[in-house]
Amino acid sequence: MPNERNEEKRYPYQLVRENIAQTKTCKVKDKVIEGFRQVINTNSLENDSNTPDFIIAEYLWDCLVSANILIGSRTVWYNPTNKK
Repeated sequence: MPNERNEEKRYPYQLVRENIAQTKTCKVKDKVIEGFRQVINTNSLENDSNTPDFIIAEYLWDCLVSANILIGSRTVWYNPTNKK
């Protein structure tokens, strides 16, 4: 729903998602995904699903990012002015 300045309304999760790119999380993405892939491959965890280890590793990364968005959005919801 547009506001007075004809801008699209911003929801907390959108703001959190945009801020994730500026965090340490995205700076270590490749290293973390490779670590996930190695653990999956070493333990043959991909065998049951017949899914390549790198696909599962990227999925786990996406879950981690989604959890960060969820937690950040919850924090904004309960404390919109960021008061302690």
